Amino acid sequence: AGHSERCMHVALAIAAASTRASVEMAPSKSPGASSDRPLPTDTYLSEYSKIFDHIGMLEDMQRMAAYHDAIKRNAAVHFKGKVVLDVGSGTGVLAIWAAQAGARRVYAVEASGVGAHIQTMVEAHGLADTVTVLRERVEQVELAEQVDVIVSEWMGYFLLRESMVESVLLARDRWLKPGGVMYPSHARLLLAPSALPRFLLRRREEIASSMHAWEQLAAELRSKYSLRLDALQAAYEREHHEYAFSEAWQGILPAS
Repeated sequence: AGHSERCMHVALAIAAASTRASVEMAPSKSPGASSDRPLPTDTYLSEYSKIFDHIGMLEDMQRMAAYHDAIKRNAAVHFKGKVVLDVGSGTGVLAIWAAQAGARRVYAVEASGVGAHIQTMVEAHGLADTVTVLRERVEQVELAEQVDVIVSEWMGYFLLRESMVESVLLARDRWLKPGGVMYPSHARLLLAPSALPRFLLRRREEIASSMHAWEQLAAELRSKYSLRLDALQAAYEREHHEYAFSEAWQGILPAS
């Protein structure tokens, strides 16, 4: 993320390229309408339930500086005397910064287990009279008022992983006043095709090795028990291809 002096922007440069995709927080056609999208599951929320799960985000100094600067540099125009909603508050950092920027009231919404620690953070910063902690899903939360600002750190891997943006957009439609602002308000994804022949060759070799082991197992089971495991060979090979080339892309990137 980059530093922001232009109101609500947190720029996200994923890769320099000529092909671009943009996400804009434009109002829906039916503000305030209820959503029938599934609620975030307990399994999803458990991924963020420990303080440990948030260390990586707190250690990301570019991320921290981008949000800090965006809020503090726009304190007078967007935060002073305003009502703020922090969607997915985590350890409460954005809610604290919004309160320090002069917000009249901040609602910190966090449904995962880490929400138990937000009140501690709020009190440690002397902001208990300003920040209200709501430990529930934003899809189910009931606020006492509409809000002037929504802040959220919703970006996942490749920007949209986790689908948290849907929760943020629902909060916008339900709780953001007309003319209200969002931090961030826009995100840009820069894409470029790449070719990694050696990486792809290693993946194909891994599949070939697995299939060789499969054939040996199938032959042994057929010899000992007359089991026709080979009937599943095509399906097993498809699973390997799907995993190797579609699913197993998290973690360390291949060397160029």
